Amino acid sequence: MDAGALLECPADELAEALTRFEAGRCAVHQAELDLIHTFDERCHFALDGCANMATWLSLKFGWSYHRASETV
Repeated sequence: MDAGALLECPADELAEALTRFEAGRCAVHQAELDLIHTFDERCHFALDGCANMATWLSLKFGWSYHRASETV
Protein backbone atom coordinates (compact mmCIF):
# COMPACT_ATOMS: atom_id res chain seq x y z
CA MET A 1 0.00 0.00 0.00
CA ASP A 2 1.27 3.46 -0.77
CA ALA A 3 1.10 6.36 1.67
CA GLY A 4 -1.89 7.94 -0.10
CA ALA A 5 -3.91 4.74 0.14
CA LEU A 6 -3.10 4.45 3.83
CA LEU A 7 -4.41 7.96 4.46
CA GLU A 8 -7.72 6.96 2.85
CA CYS A 9 -7.98 3.60 4.62
CA PRO A 10 -10.68 3.31 7.33
CA ALA A 11 -9.61 2.54 10.89
CA ASP A 12 -11.15 -0.94 10.92
CA GLU A 13 -9.22 -1.93 7.77
CA LEU A 14 -5.98 -0.58 9.23
CA ALA A 15 -6.60 -2.51 12.45
CA GLU A 16 -7.28 -5.70 10.48
CA ALA A 17 -4.12 -5.24 8.41
CA LEU A 18 -2.07 -4.69 11.57
CA THR A 19 -3.60 -7.79 13.16
CA ARG A 20 -2.76 -9.92 10.12
CA PHE A 21 0.74 -8.49 9.96
CA GLU A 22 1.33 -9.29 13.64
CA ALA A 23 0.00 -12.83 13.23
CA GLY A 24 2.40 -13.37 10.32
CA ARG A 25 5.31 -11.93 12.28
CA CYS A 26 4.55 -14.24 15.20
CA ALA A 27 4.37 -17.27 12.89
CA VAL A 28 7.74 -16.42 11.34
CA HIS A 29 9.28 -15.86 14.78
CA GLN A 30 7.98 -19.22 16.03
CA ALA A 31 9.43 -20.96 12.97
CA GLU A 32 12.77 -19.25 13.64
CA LEU A 33 12.72 -20.41 17.27
CA ASP A 34 11.91 -23.97 16.16
CA LEU A 35 14.90 -23.93 13.78
CA ILE A 36 17.19 -22.53 16.48
CA HIS A 37 16.02 -25.18 18.94
CA THR A 38 16.66 -28.01 16.49
CA PHE A 39 20.06 -26.64 15.45
CA ASP A 40 21.01 -26.28 19.12
CA GLU A 41 19.67 -29.70 20.11
CA ARG A 42 21.82 -31.32 17.41
CA CYS A 43 24.88 -29.26 18.47
CA HIS A 44 25.43 -28.13 14.87
CA PHE A 45 26.99 -24.92 16.22
CA ALA A 46 30.09 -27.02 16.94
CA LEU A 47 30.61 -27.59 13.19
CA ASP A 48 31.68 -23.93 13.00
CA GLY A 49 33.89 -24.21 16.09
CA CYS A 50 31.43 -22.52 18.44
CA ALA A 51 31.06 -23.65 22.04
CA ASN A 52 27.32 -23.02 22.16
CA MET A 53 24.32 -21.87 20.19
CA ALA A 54 24.36 -18.32 21.55
CA THR A 55 27.92 -17.83 20.33
CA TRP A 56 26.98 -19.22 16.91
CA LEU A 57 24.02 -16.82 16.60
CA SER A 58 26.22 -13.91 17.66
CA LEU A 59 28.91 -14.72 15.13
CA LYS A 60 26.64 -15.79 12.28
CA PHE A 61 24.00 -13.05 12.51
CA GLY A 62 25.75 -10.29 14.46
CA TRP A 63 23.34 -10.58 17.37
CA SER A 64 24.49 -9.40 20.77
CA TYR A 65 25.42 -12.30 23.00
CA HIS A 66 22.70 -11.20 25.41
CA ARG A 67 20.00 -11.37 22.69
CA ALA A 68 21.33 -14.72 21.46
CA SER A 69 21.38 -16.18 24.98
CA GLU A 70 17.83 -15.05 25.69
CA THR A 71 16.64 -16.48 22.37
CA VAL A 72 18.25 -19.86 23.02
